[in-house]
Amino acid sequence: MALRAAVLVNIALTALSTASAFSVSGRSVYVEGYFHQKLDHFNPENKEYFEQRYYELHKDYFRDGAPIFLLIGGEGRLDGILPNFVLQQARINNGLIFALEHRYYGKSFPESGFDGRPTYLSSEQALADIAYFIESHKELYPHSPWIVGGCSYAGNLATWMRLKYPHLVNGAIAGSAPVLAKMDFYEYFEVVGEVLKKQVPLCYQKLVEAKEEMTTLAGTSDGRKELARMFRTEEYDSWLADKFHRRLRNSLVDISDNVTIQYLPYYQSYTSVVCTSITENTHGKSVLEILINMLMHNETYNSLELITRDDITIGFRQLSDLDGDMWLYQCCNEFGYFPTLSSDRQPIGVTHDLNDWDEICQQWNITLEMVEENVRKTNLRYGGKTPNVTNVVFMHGSNDPWSTLGVLSDLSESARAFVFEGLSHCEPDRMREYFSKDDVRKPKWMQMFDEIESIIRGWF
Repeated sequence: MALRAAVLVNIALTALSTASAFSVSGRSVYVEGYFHQKLDHFNPENKEYFEQRYYELHKDYFRDGAPIFLLIGGEGRLDGILPNFVLQQARINNGLIFALEHRYYGKSFPESGFDGRPTYLSSEQALADIAYFIESHKELYPHSPWIVGGCSYAGNLATWMRLKYPHLVNGAIAGSAPVLAKMDFYEYFEVVGEVLKKQVPLCYQKLVEAKEEMTTLAGTSDGRKELARMFRTEEYDSWLADKFHRRLRNSLVDISDNVTIQYLPYYQSYTSVVCTSITENTHGKSVLEILINMLMHNETYNSLELITRDDITIGFRQLSDLDGDMWLYQCCNEFGYFPTLSSDRQPIGVTHDLNDWDEICQQWNITLEMVEENVRKTNLRYGGKTPNVTNVVFMHGSNDPWSTLGVLSDLSESARAFVFEGLSHCEPDRMREYFSKDDVRKPKWMQMFDEIESIIRGWF
């Protein structure tokens, strides 16, 4: 029970993006189909296949030789074609668009050989899926170049398709792609702190005040007695502070209207119950005591034991249990991506919560030492933040915690990076058609989009 709760919390923190249904307007039709996909691309003796879901969007103005854009699915079900920059480029260039669901997610789940451990789930197999899909369609469109695109983990896959299969893919659009695998992803909450500092400076200041008070009290005998009083226990132990910091972390990341800081829209101000409570009248109590009362002694969590079963999700796109387990497996087996509070450059409090992941990864007999080695191999395989690629555009939002693991400056004249000030995770992929007319940043954003579109046209 406790493990499932921890899994749910961390799924939400580490779930990068999923796709949702989209009604295509105008004279166009998108059709769901299933592709007969190889189960294991690297073992010629394995003759098994599975059915991989895809969507195909036909435009009546498609002309022979126009580009074909493949929208790559990420760590969740693909229920349609998300309105984003890739789809827009297909429209502008009279192209076709396909969307391919990732193996082991949604309806693309290979049943063969699955006994709780997804034997054939890896980024390498996913890239080979994409390559086999493209290769199988090239006979139908012999004169059309292929452009791949995706956001978040799918943005990684788009980048790595140009790296591993440049003969099949003319270019890649990588949105919010955390191409650097990292086990202790402490930078996540450093960016959360920066967003808080910009959006609600008084709240940030109060959080720092509470953090410093906790540190000071924990350093003396009398202070620990005071902390025990606040926590309503006989004696204070550091595990209480760890639980408190995790509850505070989760409450801060999840904000109003079921939106997270990770997905905070550029036009929406940050608001949360936590910030409201500590910036209004404190009735003589310290900020730390207010937060402890709020997070440790409320009606839902009225005992410390119940806190270990906290299943609050941190994100407005919650993965299903099975999709969540598959993504956690990928994190343990390839990427890490474990957001922690191990950095002092954030206002929440320093804890060694990396060990929390040991129990999660152990369900597949993967230790933290193995995770560290898996992360090393992933970066060796793909190049981390300096992949040896051409014809790739990287798009990031400056308020996106995942951007710290991405390419933020040009790698070369043909591998360009664009950082959109004030945008969050995957927002650059979706923003062009949804600007606020009076937004002062719009001209600069539009200038970057115009440049990106010019680069893409040079790929075909």
